Amino acid sequence: MDILNKLNPAKKAFYDVGLRAKCIKGTRTQILENILNWVQDITPSAPAGYWMCGMAGTGKSTIVQSVCLKLKDVRLLAGAYFCSRQIPECNDYHKVIPTIAYQLAFYMGPESEFTKALVKVLNQDPDLSEKDPEGQIQKLLIEPWQKVSFLAPVIVIDALDKCKVISSVLEVLIPAVTQQKMPGLKFFLTSHPEQHVAYHFNLNKFKQETLSVQQFVLHNVERSIVREDISKFLQHGLSRLQIQIPQDQMNILVDSSGALFIYAATIIKYLTGGGQWFTSRLRNILNVQRTPDRQQTETLDELYNQITRPKNEDEFFTLRFRRICTPILKLNQQYLFFIEYLHWKALSDTRLSVEEKQQSIKVLHTVITAGSPTSCQTISELMGYELEGVEAIIVELQSVLYINEHNHAIYIFHASFADYLTLRARDKDFCCIKQEHHSLLAGHCFDLMDNRLEFNICNLPSSFLPDNEVPGIGARVAQKLGEAVGYSCVFWGYHLTEGNTTEEINQKMERFLKKKVLFWIEGMNLLRKMSDCIKTLDLVLKVKFQEIEEVQNSFNTGFSKLVKVNTKMEDHQQMGSWEIHASIYCINISPDGEKIVTGLEDGKCIIWNASTGTAIGEPLQGHEDFVNSVAFSPDGTRIASGSSDKTVRIWDTQTGTAIGEPLQGHEYEVTSVAFSPDGARIVSGSSDETVRVWDVQTGTAIGEPLLGHEDEVTSVAFSPDGARIISGSFDETVRIWNAQTGTAIGEPLQGHEDKVTSVAFSPDGARIVSGSEDRTVRIWDAQTGTAIGEPLQRHESPVTSVVFSHDEARIMSGSKDRTVRIWDTQTGTAIGEPL
Repeated sequence: MDILNKLNPAKKAFYDVGLRAKCIKGTRTQILENILNWVQDITPSAPAGYWMCGMAGTGKSTIVQSVCLKLKDVRLLAGAYFCSRQIPECNDYHKVIPTIAYQLAFYMGPESEFTKALVKVLNQDPDLSEKDPEGQIQKLLIEPWQKVSFLAPVIVIDALDKCKVISSVLEVLIPAVTQQKMPGLKFFLTSHPEQHVAYHFNLNKFKQETLSVQQFVLHNVERSIVREDISKFLQHGLSRLQIQIPQDQMNILVDSSGALFIYAATIIKYLTGGGQWFTSRLRNILNVQRTPDRQQTETLDELYNQITRPKNEDEFFTLRFRRICTPILKLNQQYLFFIEYLHWKALSDTRLSVEEKQQSIKVLHTVITAGSPTSCQTISELMGYELEGVEAIIVELQSVLYINEHNHAIYIFHASFADYLTLRARDKDFCCIKQEHHSLLAGHCFDLMDNRLEFNICNLPSSFLPDNEVPGIGARVAQKLGEAVGYSCVFWGYHLTEGNTTEEINQKMERFLKKKVLFWIEGMNLLRKMSDCIKTLDLVLKVKFQEIEEVQNSFNTGFSKLVKVNTKMEDHQQMGSWEIHASIYCINISPDGEKIVTGLEDGKCIIWNASTGTAIGEPLQGHEDFVNSVAFSPDGTRIASGSSDKTVRIWDTQTGTAIGEPLQGHEYEVTSVAFSPDGARIVSGSSDETVRVWDVQTGTAIGEPLLGHEDEVTSVAFSPDGARIISGSFDETVRIWNAQTGTAIGEPLQGHEDKVTSVAFSPDGARIVSGSEDRTVRIWDAQTGTAIGEPLQRHESPVTSVVFSHDEARIMSGSKDRTVRIWDTQTGTAIGEPL
């Protein structure tokens, strides 16, 4: 035992550790029968591997548990390993093979030749459990198994995709299985159909090599079979309620579950856990128009949160380098070197002509400078190259690029490849000068739009009709505009502002604005990209054409037409002010409620009369970049503003003039500012991960910056007594600081599962409220730093702003789901419907 324990197995990964569901009697019968038939087939031609892949929630792990129990009954289960993203030891790729060897030794028994061989190996190399899978499989499985003459024991590994760097294991395990290096030993494997796993189960390759691993795609099971199984599953789970659910309602529950057993399990948990609320909960589920309760979706949310967490998407990429560059790998050079080598190999092929090499380079540069992943078809039309040639180039570069099978978009495996291509010092021959290529793409976008955009391109009564009033509108837009024109409409502004301004580009731009701008606006509306339309016009005007009157007039014409069509007004005056083009980034109201100040994208601040809605005086000008935060002093005589230009400014509310010089000290953009209750200090938070305190009279920093956050500081506030400061950060924490000494008070407040976007004190200073991109609002005890109650959960998108009411009875929260919600501070429940 002492020697075997050197394998350091992941014991929490064993199939019989913890509670795991098994299939309800009478369900999944055909699937289970197929698997058991494979297990019992001991003919020489029988495949040694069985891979079951399926989408999340289709019940793979439940089937695995049932298989393990059946195999245990007939003493054929040699070992089972369950990969879990939630338990670190269960998703460590180093532990997979040692854990299987450990279980196999117990299955074979202490006197077996396998166990004796394994003990001998561990005596010689006790650190095998920490080494790479390539050495592990040879010494822990293949060589000890050569001592055995034994048939049909099964090794089960569930949820391969949840194991970190699982490709390192599959890279050596799958060839060992397919080449029968462990004759008589069978492997049953399951996973989601993810590319970095599926790659290793290349069935066409296996067939060519006359090898075989059975494949079973669970989510393609005949729908009638799944429906029948889910119906049985629901009936069994709800039987404990001893309440007869009408068949028509049961049919709705079955239909809503689709092919997902986890959805059906969620329904059961929700209904059976409601007690006397069963009837209302059932009504909630049957009402498809209603927003689900948190309890109704909790299990699904947990699953989807796991799925959407970052994965090791570069595994497949890394393995390709290993196969091609094995000699280089043995030199132990840096990872970047492999990228450079392969890129050189792909583009230095002597079989390519000079023109083909240049085309290859231009295609690759287009991929890395495109505003979003785009397709070969779009690149072909945009660059004027043959589609077959573009596809051939992308295939040649599969070591660093891959094409998504669903949307055909081209993705870069690793961002470092794009970085490498844009630095001449690292790639002199194929360096991408981004500004030059952006200009090239901007010109191609103008050419495409100039040639193809036309009045009423889809021949509609109106381009602003709802989709449901135009049959087949999506297909019609796709056909008439096409991928490349659609791309050009969305991204011409991006390429124009990122690129160099040349005479040729200016001429194309002028022609576009004179001849095509209204057709472009129509096209953007057909693409349902009107918000991007406004942003593009705003961006281009501000960055490129502020002082060109003719350009402004062209834009003005376009905007007037746009507003006229949208509001369906017959007469609409020309817009006389370009202030409309500066997006509002922040807003605040004076303590007396008479004034409002807004911070704008163009670096200005505007003070407004809260009663009339008219601007007071001229805009406050001085910042050189976005204004991210504004705040009134307690007496309303001053305004503080924080900007992406790294400075804080103080303004006189009456005159609109700047007071003193800008407050400088932050190294990155200032994201949040607030006055102290006595108006003598300002606190600011920044993307440089610091909080700073400033003297309002002198404009100098008070003490050193407050250090402790590990990511951008997004929100800051003083306590009502001015003794404390709170800050929220992208590091998912809230911190409390002593405002006099600048030291942290207690540990950071932890509980949010994503970036903290907003923090605020209650008026009495006893509580703190925080909002986060995890879609929740949390309330904290300001003295102890502990969470008060459960998180407030009803928003469907990141929460961006939170505040207490003056009487402390309510909390308000704003969200990217476009709603404002009001919460009861005492109970944590939502008050009324969302605004």
